Amino acid sequence: MRSRWFNFLVLLSLVLGFMPVTAVQAASETAPIAQPATQETPDIEVESALLDQLAADETTGYLIYFKEKPDLSPAYEMDWIERGRFVANALNQTALRSQAKVRAYLDAQGIEYKAFWIDNVISVKSSNRATVDGLLKFSEIEAIRAHRQLSLIEPQQTTSPSAPQAIEPNIMHVLADQVWAQGYTGEGIVVASVDTGVRYTHDALVNHYRGNLGGGTFDHNYNWWDPYGDHPTEPGDDNGHGSHTMGTMVGDDGGANQIGMAPGAEWMACRGCNISSCGDVELLECAEFFAAPWDLTKNNANPDMRPNAVNNSWGDCSQSYDGWYQAVVDAWLAAGIYPVFSNGNASNCGYPSPPGLNTVGNPARYGNVTGVGSTGRDNGQYAPHSNWGPTDNPDTVNPHPGWADLKPQVLAPGVNIRSSVNSGDSAYQGGWSGTSMSAPHVTGLIALMWSAAPCLVGDYATTETIIEDTATPIPYDDGTGGGAHVPNYAAGWGEINALAAVEAAAASCGDSAIVGQVTNATTSAPVDGAMVMATSATDQRRTTSDANGLYTLSVFSDTYTLAASRYGYQTTVIPNVVATTDLTTTQDIALTPAAFYEVSGQVTDATTGWPLYAHISITGDPVDPIAPDNAVWTDPATGQYSIMLAEGVTYTFGVEAWVAGYSAATGEVGPLTADAPNTDFALQPDMTACTAPGYYFVDGLMANFEDDAFPPAGWTVVNNGGNCEWTGDDPGGRGNLTGGAGKFAVADSDSCGSGTTMNTDLISPPFDVSGLSQINLSFAYDYNNLSTSEVAAVDVSPDGGNTWVNIVTWNTDQRGPATFSQDVTALL
Repeated sequence: MRSRWFNFLVLLSLVLGFMPVTAVQAASETAPIAQPATQETPDIEVESALLDQLAADETTGYLIYFKEKPDLSPAYEMDWIERGRFVANALNQTALRSQAKVRAYLDAQGIEYKAFWIDNVISVKSSNRATVDGLLKFSEIEAIRAHRQLSLIEPQQTTSPSAPQAIEPNIMHVLADQVWAQGYTGEGIVVASVDTGVRYTHDALVNHYRGNLGGGTFDHNYNWWDPYGDHPTEPGDDNGHGSHTMGTMVGDDGGANQIGMAPGAEWMACRGCNISSCGDVELLECAEFFAAPWDLTKNNANPDMRPNAVNNSWGDCSQSYDGWYQAVVDAWLAAGIYPVFSNGNASNCGYPSPPGLNTVGNPARYGNVTGVGSTGRDNGQYAPHSNWGPTDNPDTVNPHPGWADLKPQVLAPGVNIRSSVNSGDSAYQGGWSGTSMSAPHVTGLIALMWSAAPCLVGDYATTETIIEDTATPIPYDDGTGGGAHVPNYAAGWGEINALAAVEAAAASCGDSAIVGQVTNATTSAPVDGAMVMATSATDQRRTTSDANGLYTLSVFSDTYTLAASRYGYQTTVIPNVVATTDLTTTQDIALTPAAFYEVSGQVTDATTGWPLYAHISITGDPVDPIAPDNAVWTDPATGQYSIMLAEGVTYTFGVEAWVAGYSAATGEVGPLTADAPNTDFALQPDMTACTAPGYYFVDGLMANFEDDAFPPAGWTVVNNGGNCEWTGDDPGGRGNLTGGAGKFAVADSDSCGSGTTMNTDLISPPFDVSGLSQINLSFAYDYNNLSTSEVAAVDVSPDGGNTWVNIVTWNTDQRGPATFSQDVTALL
């Protein structure tokens, strides 16, 4: 095997500018070169922390805040599209107007800066004291403040099995699965995260990504942004935190990994944090991106593409209000975007466990965001890692009498949470604990509620009130007197109850009702669990019948078509059901029992034909079958299975071997009739991992580069004329980004200094593959490309190095941890 890596030092010039949102905003931004006014010095706040920094280093950067703020209150009376455009335009125009003279002044000084409109602020990267003194004479400036450095609210990881449990216990505990049974999974709602990014190709996330066009095609415009520039063309996650939190919001691989609250919702993301830190400039850029998402060139911004809710699992450990991000939150709320923030962890801030009063950090401390603390995974008890209120920034948007300073608002599971991670498309980790794991439950709950109650979309105050009012109370003695009470500054109003919240949300949208009973058309017995859907030209509502077959739908006055479905029955449709304002319409529904037919088959090893003990998950369209976990198991001795399924449904079978080392398989059966096919599945063993029972590695070459000596015995480093080459000692101090924990081989041109050229090969020793039926090439990697002129290539030689066949060539980022694997049998 031969690897060729070509790296050249590229000097990039980055022009930072201001971005118009729509054509009407693209008025001329030119202005005469401004000079500080000669009038009396305006009253401008200069933050004391910044004064200290400037005294130590006058080149310190800072944030310039402007006085002018637009009136965004009219937005609250607008529809979703008009609302987003109004807010983005008002903010943009205000910033263009009020920042013009200061920007001209900075341009004249040759100062590098970044201008924002989501908050009327300019970020200066570096200047000198004379420039700062000049800024103090601009009357439009309100304050000059120090840069903020925020952090992820890092989870506490513990050793825990990561085996799938179908629906994860934390999701079932808050009754999200019972919401799905009513037909609400978050359809039509878009959630977002300010986090470390997302592994968008992950099995549990890829089908929920808004940029997934189907058929393996993706459009990342308007769906992804990385202010750090490490992943400029597609979503990436160098930490795993963002992939984990997104999994709790929407994750579902269609099989045994149901890890998310709202699997019917779509997601988008912005990389506000790189590895573990979150820069204020990057956080502002993400905030602006969500208010009016842009394409991958940072052009053509479109507020119509903004998300409905944003999850934020980052913050600080301050014990007092810091409003540096307040204008962002205010703008999001005006645009109808729901802000959710983690309350913070005691361990991250050096607090005891439990942390005690006044330990909630910013921005969760803000009065007008939903701050989320933690309960256990499925015990409904306060988790002692979770930071407490109160806040010194009282809620003026949605205060409960006497509790305007309450934090957290609610709790959600945050102990031993299993979700998706970034190390592979089928990689999951359990054992993650922290309020970072709790907040995504609430973001997913908002998607469920707004999917069930479209009239609440964008209504932060009403939605938060419902979440609080339907929470399961957790009495707790927070030391404020009176013993254990509700609410309290440790547990807020309690733990979220998804079913109660969604039912209350749906009931709030309507001026009339449709009620009735669902029965068996043959026996007249009540049918529980039937899904009843009412559809009009402008509205759609769903509910399920109770143990007595009774159902209630809150609707607006209109003419509806009712459709009732229940597994084991034929779907019944009743048109022209009229709902009248302030009246209740009664409509009973009789369901005809369906016929059942046997589906049977065998699961085997595709290579040997051996029978396999396997788990078969079964889902159906339009309704799912009722079976334990919607699944069956094969006979471990024969690999055979049999199940009775109802007619007329198209079923999807997901087949996974009980032992490791096999790829999963899926197949469709139906629409099921009396001629149910014999459905066999042959699972492919993973020849790269070679962990399936009965398989072993034969006559191969393996190297992990973890030994002290580099290159390993038999390997050769060739320098083809450059001044930098392959090495094994991490000269750039980057750490192992391949997914391993030890040493690694690296060709790092940056570590060799300015003027570096690189043309170097790392060549393996030859080895004999004669007599082998299959030869796989596999390696772990991370490739960071600076420009398309750089190339990384992997070749193999069938003749001891005389000729080479290219296997893969990269000239764009291929960030790890990642694994390349390919069958090269035909080439050798």
